[in-house]
Amino acid sequence: MAAEEGAGALAALRTINNVTFGGGVAPTCLAHTPAEDAPDLLVGLSSGEVLLAALGDQVEKDAGGKRLVGATSFNKENPSGAGCVCVAWSPLTTGLFSVALSDGSVLMYQRPLVEDGPSNCRDTGMFGRGKPAEKVGGGPTVQWQIGFAPVEAMAFAPDGRRLGTCGRDGVFRLFDVESGTLVGGCTSYYGAFLCLAWSPDGQFVALGGEDDLVCVYSVADRCVVIWGEGHRSWVTGVAWDRHWQPPRKVFGATELGASGGGYRLVSVGQDTQVLWWDFGPPESAPEHRRAPSLSQRPLPLVKAPPSPAPKASATKPKHRRGTPSATSGASSGGGFGSNVSLEAGVGAVEAAAALSFTGLSDPIAPSVARAEMVWMSPLAQSKCHDEPICAVAVSARALWTVCAGPRLRMWRRP
Repeated sequence: MAAEEGAGALAALRTINNVTFGGGVAPTCLAHTPAEDAPDLLVGLSSGEVLLAALGDQVEKDAGGKRLVGATSFNKENPSGAGCVCVAWSPLTTGLFSVALSDGSVLMYQRPLVEDGPSNCRDTGMFGRGKPAEKVGGGPTVQWQIGFAPVEAMAFAPDGRRLGTCGRDGVFRLFDVESGTLVGGCTSYYGAFLCLAWSPDGQFVALGGEDDLVCVYSVADRCVVIWGEGHRSWVTGVAWDRHWQPPRKVFGATELGASGGGYRLVSVGQDTQVLWWDFGPPESAPEHRRAPSLSQRPLPLVKAPPSPAPKASATKPKHRRGTPSATSGASSGGGFGSNVSLEAGVGAVEAAAALSFTGLSDPIAPSVARAEMVWMSPLAQSKCHDEPICAVAVSARALWTVCAGPRLRMWRRP
């Protein structure tokens, strides 16, 4: 791959607004969603706080680099002290977003409504006239305690009905957002999962991690259906090429130069390599590799009533990090607790509903031996950085990569 001819324009980019967070707090993640007249930018901090602001306000106004303009704060108290790992907007419900913390918890928040005028209510997150520059948003509507292992990546399905998470315990988990149910997942061959990405149609999830493999989980088959080997170090980013169309067949043969895959996938790793994959879904996965279906063994989460706010002298429950629970087994990826009582402070928010898992390992498909894996080979690969690559994104015209240098580079699509 050659660098995009217009990539030199990146050097001419100028800083419009530069925000520096004091007190040793650093931004760790962000998410943006198109919205009309509403805050659309989420910024997660190492302190566990999440800031919600309007991206347009950051461009049009200047706060002197001290803070985001007109930001609303969520999880500011953060009794657990866990840092924010990733944030994501729901594509289904307007104003709904999720926050993952380093203590293995996932929180759901709803962007608050404000009144603008006598009878008009706008979904603008407390940014009406006369409002303070910074407000504290409401508490989480739901909190899921996945375990003690940090969540490394999180993403909603394209339809917003499913949420996928993966983390240091080497388990990918699939949740039904509306019912609060663990509906599927899988374990890595070994080590942690570090990244995930949904296919454009929501049928597959690409995963990468410390086993140096790219694997594709099938939502319908409830297991991993194919593995890709080509990286020589940890896989740190995966992305589906939504702008690629599978080749048409002419008289029973694919067109010249086409590989015939149904999906195109891009992965990057700490080996500084970018790999392109063509993935053709297999007809069906063997039954013994699949996790039990929900029709055979429904696994709703246990919903506990909100608890009162704890007193200052209340003793927090002590948990031993990495201690297997009674219900976790080999297929849950090392066994981080499934029936976990939430830390004190969660009940301090009246709207929060504590959810714990029952039979966590049941819907999680275990890994298989290498001899049983179905393999795919990379279509192309290239060394794109001198430092480990951290993330990748694919646009209609280019491929974007970020390395630990840190450098942002744009590449011509092959």
